[in-house]
Amino acid sequence: MWRGPRPAIPPPPGAGLTKLADPRRALLGWLTFVVALGVVLGVGWPYGVGREVGRLRRQFVASGYLRTADAKAHAVPVRREEALAALNRAVELAPDDPIVAQAAAQLYVELRAYAEAARWLGRRAGQATPPPAGGMPAPEELLTRVSLAQSLIMTGRAAEGERLLGNVASEVYAARGRRLMPDPLFALMLNNLAYVRCLGKLDLPEALKMVTVAVQLQPGQAAYVDSLGWVEYQLGNYSDAAFHLEQAVRLHMPEESAEMYYHLGSAYARLRKKADARWALQRALALDPSLFEAADELKVLGQDLPHPALAHLPIPDHEV
Repeated sequence: MWRGPRPAIPPPPGAGLTKLADPRRALLGWLTFVVALGVVLGVGWPYGVGREVGRLRRQFVASGYLRTADAKAHAVPVRREEALAALNRAVELAPDDPIVAQAAAQLYVELRAYAEAARWLGRRAGQATPPPAGGMPAPEELLTRVSLAQSLIMTGRAAEGERLLGNVASEVYAARGRRLMPDPLFALMLNNLAYVRCLGKLDLPEALKMVTVAVQLQPGQAAYVDSLGWVEYQLGNYSDAAFHLEQAVRLHMPEESAEMYYHLGSAYARLRKKADARWALQRALALDPSLFEAADELKVLGQDLPHPALAHLPIPDHEV
């Protein structure tokens, strides 16, 4: 039992509390408040109160659509078309809301809707505040420009995207040289820069250098190890690619990534590990049926004929 000094006797309730304790007076107070609010809204409506109420309502509804889009984008399996429909509705309702615009831009990238992503990311990049002299741009601003470069590259504007990547890389290395960028942020920026270069097949040796440093700084980050494996794959180093991609899948557990399984399945396919490739690609499609790259890889795998010298040999059970 807890022991201590006796608590002081509380004072009697004041007049305000006594009034609120009277239900008739409380009801009268609420009625007065409602009437006063109605009068204020009625008088202020022509002066913009109505527009502000409408804006807040649209913002609230847009936030609901945004939550729906995010949930469907990260569902298992991914429901891409439903996510895009909800996302389009969110930005239609609140096109000027910065929070909605920021979340929508990132979701468009995740859903591989790169044309829409480029539009919204371009707006955000254009509104960025320049850093102070000798300072470093905000991390969000750097990441926005890398995502914009990715969207430009994936919509056929490779020259613009590559130029943007080069500018960001220069700023990142400059900030690192001035000791303004800590290891975790530096690793993140190098990984993202390398992965976007890999997607566009732009200076793959430089991408390999970048992502190797990222993995050295953060060896337990599954996404960085996956990037390293995918760069090795694009360079044609399929054994090294499979090694890193297997490690990435293990590091990411218990969560699963359709993209990681697609990468791993592609590496297995190049190594002629057909059963393993089929398993990984099918797992990718189970997680994200809209991942057409995995479906295309599976189709090619099914059409891949054995060497004529092996055509007479029976196919082992595990290769079926």
